[in-house]
Amino acid sequence: MLSLHSNKRVHRIALCLQYLLLVLIMSWGLFSLSSCSKDKKETDRYSFWKGDIENYYYILDMNNQPLQKVVGKPYMIMEYDPTNGYPIRIEFGLYDARNEYLPGVEGAIPEPFLSASSFTYSDRLGLYGSVDLLCNWEEVSSKTKLPSGDFEFTIDGGMNYFGHETYHFTFTPDGMEGEILNSTATWGGRISDTKAFKLLRKFNSSTIQ
Repeated sequence: MLSLHSNKRVHRIALCLQYLLLVLIMSWGLFSLSSCSKDKKETDRYSFWKGDIENYYYILDMNNQPLQKVVGKPYMIMEYDPTNGYPIRIEFGLYDARNEYLPGVEGAIPEPFLSASSFTYSDRLGLYGSVDLLCNWEEVSSKTKLPSGDFEFTIDGGMNYFGHETYHFTFTPDGMEGEILNSTATWGGRISDTKAFKLLRKFNSSTIQ
């Protein structure tokens, strides 16, 4: 009888230990999920943007006329400060891009393209075809928070043979519009209409890939 009583006691102790272990495992799992969610929210620092409608800009021909168009769908990856939302760097371009030549064009300089498959994030963002890479992780030159709560920022490309090219963007939490400013553009220089580029925010992430 003593042996049987001892066995029952040992069995109860074993069950209690198993129960405690199960509770600890479940508690740790919930804590881990909570921590991962919190860490993800705190470490997101890239926003992915994309337009599904074709946009375009012009390249001046040898007569300084806007008779060459580069057409494609815009995309952007923006690195931002997670503490205040201010943009830091951007990668920007057009995918599914092509050169078009308008009547009367002379001495056009074709815009060079890259293959979408050469970009590590192409599948994630849904890029395909030829890519016209306009800003390759360029630092944001100036940024302003507008009274409306929107942000305005520029990428200053500096002065070169083709003029002084600046990319200007304004964005809300969901949408972005931008254009290429180049008042001194010459043969081969890029210009665009106001708000030539229109993009929508797709998602945020802690990594690019």
